[in-house]
Amino acid sequence: MNTFMKTIITFCLLFLSSLGIEGQNISFKTSESFYPDSERLQKESITWGYLTVPEKWGTLKSNKIKIAVAVLKNTSGIARADAVAFVQGGPGGSGVQAIWYWLNHPIRQQKDIVLFDVRGTGFSEPRLCPDLGNTFLEILAKNQTKQEDVQQKTAAAMSCKQELLNKNIDIGSYNSLSVAKDLNALRTELGYDAWHVYGVSYGTYTSQVYASVFPGDVTSLLLDSPVAAISNYYTQNTGNYMSGLSKVFAKCKDDPECNEQYPDLENVFYKTIAKLEQEPITVEVDKNVIASEVFTYNAEDFKIATQQVLYHKQLVEVLPLLIYQFYERNQDALGNLVVF
Repeated sequence: MNTFMKTIITFCLLFLSSLGIEGQNISFKTSESFYPDSERLQKESITWGYLTVPEKWGTLKSNKIKIAVAVLKNTSGIARADAVAFVQGGPGGSGVQAIWYWLNHPIRQQKDIVLFDVRGTGFSEPRLCPDLGNTFLEILAKNQTKQEDVQQKTAAAMSCKQELLNKNIDIGSYNSLSVAKDLNALRTELGYDAWHVYGVSYGTYTSQVYASVFPGDVTSLLLDSPVAAISNYYTQNTGNYMSGLSKVFAKCKDDPECNEQYPDLENVFYKTIAKLEQEPITVEVDKNVIASEVFTYNAEDFKIATQQVLYHKQLVEVLPLLIYQFYERNQDALGNLVVF
């Protein structure tokens, strides 16, 4: 290679480097609070903002998207403290909405807490299919078979997918590898040399991808309810659900207070399923939640409700109460559950 060609190549590399990571413009800009009406958060030292990154990494001609970020500064006033980057699960859960959990967390005494909404979710822009959750809730509100639920939810999801394609959104770029690159860009823009990464559930898979691709970014890696391989993430849901239920049943049985208040919990659980298969429960709900103003709980809805409680470790303790509320057909309580 002659000197002239080497000069041209060197110039091109320097030019691409000046554009940012992988030759693409990256920026972080502060914004107003995502919770402007919260007096509690106004008293905290929090940096709110958006990280602008390419929708498709590695392509100069890419749409730009915004990643919502909230940085909770440590409570000790350490100027250049270590940071913990929290990777939420779901997939699709909002990391920023977990801010209430982190406000008084002991880790925050010495470390900054970095929360973000994975591309396409929460406060990030664009938010993909923002109305799909409400559509699914409307479907679940009907008294119909599991197969009918699945068919209608599939149709709604396919309709949403087509809308995204019509808007020229590159849906193939919303994946864990892209999120890993977003995290690398965010760390750089926020000025942390490296940080601790704490992933939860599906977020543990993303965290592992991130640590694999950018090992120098990660001081330590904490995996809460880890997902080893994405290929069996959903196929193991039923087994995990039954395993979790069995542990709750056994723990309640061995706890004198729980067993007295919720006797024969496992048997009551299965009785409730059988009862709901014969007699679903219809409750009144606010029209702002369900347009028809009614929600009908059948056996499948009961299973979904208990599975969702198991999914949130803060709620597991109320599962015996929830099962008995269904068993006793407490319509007032179950109506409020829809809002929750």
